[in-house]
Amino acid sequence: MSSVSGSSPGNDQGRISNHPTSSSAVPDSQVQDGQSQDGTALNTPASGLSSSAHVPPFPPCACSTSASQEDVVLSESDEVLLSIYMNQLSNRFPFVIIPPGTTVQHLKATRPFLLKVIRMVASVRNLRSVRAQSQAIIRYISDAMLMRSERSLDLLQGILVFLGYYHYHCMVHAQFNNLTHLAVSLVEDMSLTSCPKTPDKRCPLPMRRGEELRARTNEERRALVGVWYMSSK
Repeated sequence: MSSVSGSSPGNDQGRISNHPTSSSAVPDSQVQDGQSQDGTALNTPASGLSSSAHVPPFPPCACSTSASQEDVVLSESDEVLLSIYMNQLSNRFPFVIIPPGTTVQHLKATRPFLLKVIRMVASVRNLRSVRAQSQAIIRYISDAMLMRSERSLDLLQGILVFLGYYHYHCMVHAQFNNLTHLAVSLVEDMSLTSCPKTPDKRCPLPMRRGEELRARTNEERRALVGVWYMSSK
């Protein structure tokens, strides 16, 4: 008790001053070194960081890789691929129907682009070949529509078949929206949404007495409905 009562405020202050605080325990030189290191780390560019902090990029998509000539070569004949489309695939996508008895030679002469797309979608047993053929078809479409301004039912039907089986392709690079808009543009440019014009273009009237308008073919009707169906999804 006497030791406690004998203590004076001056002695307490002396004892407190004898114990250095945490801030005074670290030398000024070390504080300055730590601040300089922090500034150096903040000013260091990302390229100067260690390789362990670098995040590797995602691997390239399989569908975006360049295809070789071996991938484009068909593993089955045109007759077999056409038969697969007519007997197994077209029933699920009834907007482009190939009439029974149609030969490969007839399609080559009348619908060459459609035949290319049929080859692609019917090669479902070889998805590597499907990817390779799809790249060639996309290049053909861009060159035909954007460079040559081609407008034909053959081109429209081929795009429709491509859209009908787009789920066989990579969803990231399927070009579905782009091809759908191109199909809508083809329908408008070919005037498939309006009544067909009279064959006599010199006549300013839509129809003369004794002359009938050309009726739409079933191919045109199916193509129009197909574009409406694909664009309304």
